[in-house]
Amino acid sequence: MVQEFVAWFKEKASSSVQISVSITGELPDFSDYESVWKNADLAKDYWSVVVLDRDGTIIEEREYLSEPEQVRLIPGVGAALRHLREMGFGLVVITNQSGIGRGFFDQEQLERVHGRLRELLEMEGVHVDGFYICPHKPEDDCACRKPRLGLLQKAAGELGFNLANSIVIGDKACDIEMGRMAGALTFLVRTGYGAQFENEVAADYVVDDLAAAAQAIGRLSRTQAPAISDL
Repeated sequence: MVQEFVAWFKEKASSSVQISVSITGELPDFSDYESVWKNADLAKDYWSVVVLDRDGTIIEEREYLSEPEQVRLIPGVGAALRHLREMGFGLVVITNQSGIGRGFFDQEQLERVHGRLRELLEMEGVHVDGFYICPHKPEDDCACRKPRLGLLQKAAGELGFNLANSIVIGDKACDIEMGRMAGALTFLVRTGYGAQFENEVAADYVVDDLAAAAQAIGRLSRTQAPAISDL
């Protein structure tokens, strides 16, 4: 009966998220799924997906990067993303790429860049659930350019997670502003442009890099989120 509940809970919460439930005290009546759902105090503080900026967070910052050979992972990123995966988090990349709108490169070139990034991450044993790109210039006033929520909402709809149950990590003010508008937990990393914004943004946490963010998330998950690992 417990395993049947876990399968039902996964479908209820999000098919893309690794879910299990830790129970203390008297075993509840798992035949009444809805009652357990309502009374288990599971949901709103449980983070399910980590939303990542690309340039300056995962890969080295390069102005209008357009060639696959320019892609370089920031040291420690592979291990950090593996750690997040091992904790059960989904991984999503959301990136502003106005170089397309400015005519510096096209969608095909961007796809080759992301193909190389996927290769590097696969070599590190990391799978990313989705890449979401805004190709517009700031003056286009689109709904998808960070800090607006268009791409985050699209990702949530396609992957099945709640915006407020996500963690946003980036090196720019627009990343943190997007996360705060979504009600997400936010981390500013000092890599890329992050050190320049450290005293200008209201991130929940400011850390040196993605590796430090993953370590902090691990500590927070153990102390604040429900225990979700043993069924």
